[in-house]
Amino acid sequence: MSDDGWPRGQDCDDDDTDEDTPEIINIKRRVYQALRSIDSKGDFACFRGLNGILDPKLHINGLDRVVKLPLSPDDTNAIIDVCHRSPFGKGEETLVDTSVRKCWELNTTEFDIKAPGWANYMKKIVADVGKGLGVADKVSSIRADPYKLLLYEKDAFFLSHQDSPKADGMFATLVVCLPTEHEGGEIVLNHQGKSMQFKTSTTSMAGFSYAAWYSDVFHEIKPITGGHRLVLTYNLILEGTDNVPSAPSSESRALRNALKFWEPRAEDEGLYLLLYKLSHMYTDSSLSFQSMKGSDRPRMAALQAACEELGFNLYLGNVEREVRGSCDDYTNSQGYYEIQDTIDDSTIMKQVIDSQGNLVCGQVPVRNSEYIQMNVLRGVPTDEDYSGYTGNEGTSVCHFYRNTAVVIVPKRLDVYFRFRGINGSNQEKLADWLNRLLPLIKDSQDTESREEFNHLVELVLEHNQAYEKYHEIARPGWRISDTFSIIAQGLHTIGDNELFEKTIKLHTAFVSPEIYPCIAESLVSQEYATVKKALNYIFLKARDYPTKQVLVATDLVSACIAIPDERRPSEWADLLSWREQKLAGLLPRLRNGSRDELDSIVRILTLYPTIEKLQDTITLQRQVATCGITIACLAKLGTSYIKGYLSVEGFRVFYQRTFEDLVKDLDLDQGLEAKPVANIGPFRTDAQCKSSALESADLISIYEQCLDFDIPLSVLHAGIIRAIKQSQSLKLAFPNILVPFLRGIVSGLPGRTGDGRRSAESSFVLRALLEYVLRYVQSRSTAVASWSRAPASSCRCKDCTQLNAFLESHTQEVLELKISSGRRFHIHQAISKDQTILEETRLSGSPYTLVLTKLGNPATMWKSRAVDAVKNINNIGSPTALDEFLGSASYKSLMALDIVIKDRPIDDYFEPSNSDVGVRKRSATSELNPEGASSMAHDTEVIDLT
Repeated sequence: MSDDGWPRGQDCDDDDTDEDTPEIINIKRRVYQALRSIDSKGDFACFRGLNGILDPKLHINGLDRVVKLPLSPDDTNAIIDVCHRSPFGKGEETLVDTSVRKCWELNTTEFDIKAPGWANYMKKIVADVGKGLGVADKVSSIRADPYKLLLYEKDAFFLSHQDSPKADGMFATLVVCLPTEHEGGEIVLNHQGKSMQFKTSTTSMAGFSYAAWYSDVFHEIKPITGGHRLVLTYNLILEGTDNVPSAPSSESRALRNALKFWEPRAEDEGLYLLLYKLSHMYTDSSLSFQSMKGSDRPRMAALQAACEELGFNLYLGNVEREVRGSCDDYTNSQGYYEIQDTIDDSTIMKQVIDSQGNLVCGQVPVRNSEYIQMNVLRGVPTDEDYSGYTGNEGTSVCHFYRNTAVVIVPKRLDVYFRFRGINGSNQEKLADWLNRLLPLIKDSQDTESREEFNHLVELVLEHNQAYEKYHEIARPGWRISDTFSIIAQGLHTIGDNELFEKTIKLHTAFVSPEIYPCIAESLVSQEYATVKKALNYIFLKARDYPTKQVLVATDLVSACIAIPDERRPSEWADLLSWREQKLAGLLPRLRNGSRDELDSIVRILTLYPTIEKLQDTITLQRQVATCGITIACLAKLGTSYIKGYLSVEGFRVFYQRTFEDLVKDLDLDQGLEAKPVANIGPFRTDAQCKSSALESADLISIYEQCLDFDIPLSVLHAGIIRAIKQSQSLKLAFPNILVPFLRGIVSGLPGRTGDGRRSAESSFVLRALLEYVLRYVQSRSTAVASWSRAPASSCRCKDCTQLNAFLESHTQEVLELKISSGRRFHIHQAISKDQTILEETRLSGSPYTLVLTKLGNPATMWKSRAVDAVKNINNIGSPTALDEFLGSASYKSLMALDIVIKDRPIDDYFEPSNSDVGVRKRSATSELNPEGASSMAHDTEVIDLT
């Protein structure tokens, strides 16, 4: 630290000094010294020996008795026998490694404190700890939750680490050392360059002691050199959301003066914000103005008071600097891998909150030079991720530097700070911001909202200018046209016509329909030639997106025609001809075979319908699109016709012929993809339905349209049964496509299924369910010892390819992957929700080895499929509804899975029918095996699917 009290590091980085003018240095020094003068009476840790404390009556559940203190050798060994090794956290992993932590532990479910007065003693200890940590005024809101019983034997230790928060509101750790004689085991704590050492051994023969420290403090347990150390650990939880106490005004005066000095100089010096690194580091879950520790509490209180008085905004955020680069394969003298050549270096504030805990913005880039202190985010990293040797790529390491910082921003520059967090990956936040302002700026008296809107527009336009000039360094992922559409609405509202016109021209592509009424209003006073030129200009902007051009041609013309007659020029009637010409040229271009095109296609056909156009459209869709898309197209056309939007002679004949042709090639598998989901039990997947997949809603529409157009349902029935037989993805297709469809039939599709066709529908649903069970669950008698599983990842990286090959193998039971922690975590994400894969990390060599082992057996997997089938059938309707719809005997046989347990052919469940249209006059119950419905109902095997 320099003579003036401003901290200076050993290695003064250019980033900290070269950017700072003498005036900036003066501003930072003033604010720093003002905050430095505000302190608390507490410290980051405290320790005290206790005499005469109550015996806790420690009951070890595994021994089923209370053990006496100090521990005898026999009791010590007995406790160790029922203990387990203590793990430690490393990133997302929880590991057991005795080279890092060597200790025995019991969880709170494995021991009890039987002494009735122990709770009162703990209250006294917590009150004492509150004074030591500087939170005496918060003692009534502090709760001590028991966490572990730890036993350290000779040579036991724990390397330097930080405690991870175990619960919301946890701010510190309390350790009570119980009477058991030991030597060594000192607690060494380090925080902000200050060190403490606590010796529990001095009172260990017959006395107690306690130690407490804030959870972000680095600490280690030195090796036990003799005896045994027995401790109870507690998590200290701060309950409630009391306000931070106010700091004395005399201490805040210097701070107010420093902020007053900075505010008028902020823009001239380019110092739009200041970051102040707090003494403690807070987790994302505990980050709040009310959770400040130690000296952070009074300083935050002083800042809040000064900022509120002087017109500054105050925020909190966790900052992370990530530096990646090449390194040697050995650590330096300080115990970390030193980067030789930097590959990437970035610093962001991950999330920014206000005094109410509201998320203001996130992923905000910050610079080291914006810190009041110097050399922040430098030196020894907070954490590192060492990749190990990776062949031709050599060795690499990623250093992480983390801290919690206060953001101080003059209110008039607040938009500038929040705008920093907008980039190509989260531009929807900018849209939300602008949309929030749109209704506010309608009030001409709301000058604050209008100023915020104008400042934000200014920043967006400046960014766009920089993007055009410096494409490679700006934010290339921005969908800037979407932003300009919202901005244009606001500019029209406040009456800035010049900037409104400029904003329309700045659209790089599609101009949103939301501003078409604004555009139409702005064109009323223009010559007709200018109007057509404007429409052509906007139409051509979307030249690469035919569906967008359809919207321009239809909605923009509609907005123009919607202008009242008395204000709309008579020449505008010609715009209808302009629309027809544009749409005629667009229809042949809609040939990508995507669901997104369907509304545009139907919109054009509805405006200008002919049977030839309808036939050509379906023919084209069959050539370029999936079965699901073509079915959806037909369903949309049918809906448009039934509602009266589409009117063309011969449509019913066209529809029936097209439907009968399409249903022959019904495909349930197109567009479905498996993805893992959380589940307790055997491997589970869910469907990732792409837009090209067949959708149950379209099947339901087709079903209803068949009824409206008097088309025999037997055609649809046959197509669906055929599709079930041909499907290779029934696990995904049945619950996602057919269950909602069949549910509609069973429930009657609101009055659609009359008594005349009920029997035919019952037979169809029963046959569909039997085909599904037979093909998905499969015959139990033919189940073989196969270890094959469904693939877990759609990623095509080398690791996921190996993973999927392992999962699909019929014989391989174990997979070993020697990969870095980042790649291990990638695999972990893919399989973490599969309870039939055991995941272990072998802590030897570099990098470590991830070991995956398949659990379960074929019988278990068969049972899992059976459970799936029963669950899916139950989702079609209630037991009462299905029993009534299918017939009691049919329903019972189906739910007993007779078809896969007794290996009966499906045809045995149905009698031959003489109906030429598939309409059955007998119930499904009477169509079961000739042995008789009653005998089948009694001859079922009950299996346990729980």
